Amino acid sequence: MPLRLIFTAVVSAIVALIMACGGSSSSASKPLSGGSEAQTPLADGAIATVTAAAANVSNVQISAKDAKFSTDHLQARAGRLNFTFTNDDTAMPHSFALYKSKSDLKDPLGSTPIATGPSTQSFTLDLPGGDYYFQCQVHMDAMSGTLTVTP
Repeated sequence: MPLRLIFTAVVSAIVALIMACGGSSSSASKPLSGGSEAQTPLADGAIATVTAAAANVSNVQISAKDAKFSTDHLQARAGRLNFTFTNDDTAMPHSFALYKSKSDLKDPLGSTPIATGPSTQSFTLDLPGGDYYFQCQVHMDAMSGTLTVTP
């Protein structure tokens, strides 16, 4: 019986970890959809079923060096996007913030914290097709661009 309790605790911890790794707290973010099941036999013949969230995630990477982004135009497919921003500028703070448009800069859809380089940070969002605006929150005029998301 103690083995079963230990197994249940481990499975609960794994499920909690999977749920906690869902991504950004942004209002544009949606929970993972879909799922996969794994069945594990227990010592006494019972079966524990764990459902793990699964999604097709696309990775979008951008970096900063010499107070410039590596590109001013990003492209991605609609859906769950994991943005990874690398600040390669030693001792210079940067961030990557994504907005609906250049005219709507009040609240970013998602962003990395402002951090001094070298550093790498990421966030995850669900985005429908459309054009989006991104910028560094420290060097707004010098570091900006567009993200095109195709359906």
